[in-house]
Amino acid sequence: MSTNSPLPESRMSESRLQQALSRVKRFDELSESAQNWIRYLKREFRYEDELAGHLAELGLSMLQEYLVWIPLVRFVGGLKQIGRGGFATVWKGRLRYMNEDNTRLVEEDFALKEFDKSMLQEIVLNILIVTGVGTFTRSGWFKLIGISKHEESGKYLVITRYAGGGNLEQRLNNNAAKAMPWSVVYKMACSISEKLIFLHELGLAHGDFHPGNLVFVREESMQLGIIDIGLGIVIANAQSTTHAAEDGCYGRLSYLPPECFARAPYTQKSDIYCLGTILWQLVSHVPPRGTAGDLFRRDGLREDPVPGTPAAYQEIINACWNLDPARRPEAREVDVRLGNLLKAIDPDWHFYPLSAGNVRAHFNKHLRDSPSDKTASYVKKRVAEYQRDVEAERSGSGFSFADGATSVPPSLSHRSQFYTRRQLLEYSQSHVVPLPEARRQRSA
Repeated sequence: MSTNSPLPESRMSESRLQQALSRVKRFDELSESAQNWIRYLKREFRYEDELAGHLAELGLSMLQEYLVWIPLVRFVGGLKQIGRGGFATVWKGRLRYMNEDNTRLVEEDFALKEFDKSMLQEIVLNILIVTGVGTFTRSGWFKLIGISKHEESGKYLVITRYAGGGNLEQRLNNNAAKAMPWSVVYKMACSISEKLIFLHELGLAHGDFHPGNLVFVREESMQLGIIDIGLGIVIANAQSTTHAAEDGCYGRLSYLPPECFARAPYTQKSDIYCLGTILWQLVSHVPPRGTAGDLFRRDGLREDPVPGTPAAYQEIINACWNLDPARRPEAREVDVRLGNLLKAIDPDWHFYPLSAGNVRAHFNKHLRDSPSDKTASYVKKRVAEYQRDVEAERSGSGFSFADGATSVPPSLSHRSQFYTRRQLLEYSQSHVVPLPEARRQRSA
């Protein structure tokens, strides 16, 4: 069902290009540490003529002072492919270079994502806008180091720091059947909502927001970063040009918000709907069943609440899952509410010395933090069901979901692709989701 045809050789519109460029800080407006970092990279990778030529080809000459060109021969041992999708291939490569003090050689892994030239302008600008062009003042953003080109495919590569801790989806799979303490759930949830605030306040929407695009800097960390910012919107725009008669949405089918099935645009409030699904998955450990275009619950929620979920946390999820995008909360409101839940548990309580005077407090906080038996039992049951469906799809023996959910192959919960509106209707029993805006558009 994928429509991963070659993208047209076009660039973002002049108005979108100028709007994006206006958000990129001038070099002299960057923090001193950011300026020093860029100067350091340019000292290590002295390929300014090559950089100038390729940026001119991409229509990005104005970004020469921010970027470096890194030939693939600089990567020790070549590149290792670590991921492949319909529109991008991801590689890992190791660079050897002198440290900033110029006192010793260091080796570090980097991620290289391969894109069609038609998409690169907007992708590079999105990364530069979000990262402050190399500044280290915010954690969880994977800084753009430079660009390169894969000679075999002829496609350009965007080079960023490598997320050594894997993504949220992998971590949930690795701890599949074990419900996490609520303090861990809240810490991860707060880390995600904090990043979404920053993204939205820059005027950007993610466009393909799911656990696979939330990554850990280190294996032992609970701090999450966001990758592939704006990629879904860039691909959807490009593919809608290819399919001139039909627009559509890009993303993982199980995570697409209901407005994508109702011919409404993807906005920041669409990210909020996806955030609700991610918050639910932090508890359930499995992707949601079916699609948001064919909701199987009478109350319109995307999924069944996990038994034992604290009411305040479920209320946040429900608010994010409002069918009317205009009535969903802002990212900042979600973050404040999640922060209050985390403070109520007091995540540092287990560091306090145990004494006769605080045994009861320790015990009560432990009870609040631990998932109930019914939560643990539900998570174990859902994980087992999902694993059976995955195996059934793999073996070709068929699969089905209970409780009236549309049967969607589990593999589509793990693969982003472009769907035309016609294809989305195939996964929507009622063909449209009753959003207020969608009703107005149809009656106009």
